[in-house]
Amino acid sequence: MSKNFELILQDIRNRKELMKGSLHTEMLNLELADIKEVTCKPIREVLSDEEWRLLEQRTIMGLQMKECYSNSLHVAQVLSTIRDDVRYVEGYSLVANVLPIVHAWVKVGEDYIDPTFELVLKKDLTKETYAALGEYTYDYALSRMAEWGTYGDVYIQDNLRKIKNNK
Repeated sequence: MSKNFELILQDIRNRKELMKGSLHTEMLNLELADIKEVTCKPIREVLSDEEWRLLEQRTIMGLQMKECYSNSLHVAQVLSTIRDDVRYVEGYSLVANVLPIVHAWVKVGEDYIDPTFELVLKKDLTKETYAALGEYTYDYALSRMAEWGTYGDVYIQDNLRKIKNNK
């Protein structure tokens, strides 16, 4: 476990302590149970030339800053047309090695890629820390997001449903 991943875990534990006795405590317990450290690779190391060309033609020009959920969903959509091992991923990333933020990226096979950080923000992914909470097929993620009409929050909404059903 890296030092930076431990910072993300500590942030979750701190928020859990601050929110004792609320619905948030249950949510944060689920996060601590589900969280795993992952590493993103440069996209060109993961995708074949054909997959890269398809992504370039259909998606890359439309990627935007501060839109990791939609960026990742669109990349997952394109890659899912030619691969069945693509997942939309939600979790945390550590900004400036200090501040955990909610974030989304993509899993292709056994590898993870981050279209927003790499292609939009031009970040060096080897210096980023990622903590995955949930991985979803494109169809599942899209259907869940369609329920509330915005990108993202699949992990949170699924866990809210679990908590409500257990009461």
